[in-house]
Amino acid sequence: MASPADVLDARLLIEPPIAGAAALQATAEDIALLRSYALQSSEAPDWQAYEQADDAFHKGIARISGNPLLIAFL
Repeated sequence: MASPADVLDARLLIEPPIAGAAALQATAEDIALLRSYALQSSEAPDWQAYEQADDAFHKGIARISGNPLLIAFL
């Protein structure tokens, strides 16, 4: 089973190029949605709520990239 450190390491290797692809495709609506996920995670009342918002944020970036294989990685 992957540890939290494993997840972080993988994200640091995989996500920057995904974020770059998403930045080229993002609409104002996409950016607003990502901002809402970031706000939800920063205001989360507990760890579970934080993880849900954080997961939505990272999957949102992948979705915005428009590449189904990148979405599958996250």
